[in-house]
Amino acid sequence: AELARRCLEQWQLEELKAILRQEAARKQSSKDLQDRVEREMLVQARSAGKLLNPFTESRSLTITRLLSLYLLASWSYFLLKEWSLITFLVSVPPATWDFLVLWVIITLILLPVTAVLLWRTAIQGWILATAYFLQACIGAGLSVYWNWHSMAFTSFREFFPETQVYFSVIQFFLNLAVLLYLNRPGVRALFAMDRHRWLRSLAIALAICLPLGLILIQ
Repeated sequence: AELARRCLEQWQLEELKAILRQEAARKQSSKDLQDRVEREMLVQARSAGKLLNPFTESRSLTITRLLSLYLLASWSYFLLKEWSLITFLVSVPPATWDFLVLWVIITLILLPVTAVLLWRTAIQGWILATAYFLQACIGAGLSVYWNWHSMAFTSFREFFPETQVYFSVIQFFLNLAVLLYLNRPGVRALFAMDRHRWLRSLAIALAICLPLGLILIQ
């Protein structure tokens, strides 16, 4: 009986050791698989240009939030500049409104919404900001063309001084610089956009900009 008991204990011990070895092998296999997946993701991130070091990520986030504050400042300036027009539109019957009302409403709604979403690094904020700065860039370019080229030899030229042309040129290059910044790989990574999502978001921004560009040009 004692020999049988010892054999049973030895068998149970060997079985327990086998179970522990299987469990350790399973954990090691799972860890190896996780490490391999993480290495592949790291390689893909580096090849896509999405890998950010802490300094670059912090700097991109700071500049992006400064753009949000700039949009809020632009909204405040627009509100003060067009306050008389806004109060006039509120005082007249809606039947007398025209497309100018749409321009005012879109600007009053679009700018603060874009600023908030951009501050939160939401992809919708990137899309709206890209559409806004794209139409601003197009508007500044058209202003330069209209003031400097088309009206250079007409009687209306006296109403558009050269300082206005220079101001439009500065606006054009500033808006272009912001567009190039928003499309940098590091900034796209801040909004968790790979190449596919970036192209799709850029197409959406163009779709928003093209029909509303003429209305939003100030």
